[in-house]
Amino acid sequence: MVILLLYYGISTEDESSGVRGWTAGALGEIGSEKAVDPLIRALADEDRNVRGRAASALGRLKSEKAVDPLIAALKDKDSGVRWRAAFALGGLKSKKAVDPLTQALEDESETIFGKVKDRAFDSLEKISRSSRSI
Repeated sequence: MVILLLYYGISTEDESSGVRGWTAGALGEIGSEKAVDPLIRALADEDRNVRGRAASALGRLKSEKAVDPLIAALKDKDSGVRWRAAFALGGLKSKKAVDPLTQALEDESETIFGKVKDRAFDSLEKISRSSRSI
């Protein structure tokens, strides 16, 4: 029931961007695989905060299904969304993200979190460490 209500909150264009952003964060905290598809759709929201929260939430869900949409989010027009997508990809530790994250090393954009290129570097390091421990 809770997931259904949150799904509705993120899927409704009539709601404010604040509600959609909060809903994206809540879906990530619940940790259900059912949240992955609505969060992937939220990566295309008109509001950058909703897109950023969706990227962060997808990283927390650790779903392989989120890798390609998060890779696409590395090209988002907003640097905060790109930073959060890079962070999420580091948590997913998918080798598929290595080339796109390597390209993101050229992204000099500054966010409130830091530079996108620094986050991309940290994520590449996480992926590298997880590959060595296998």
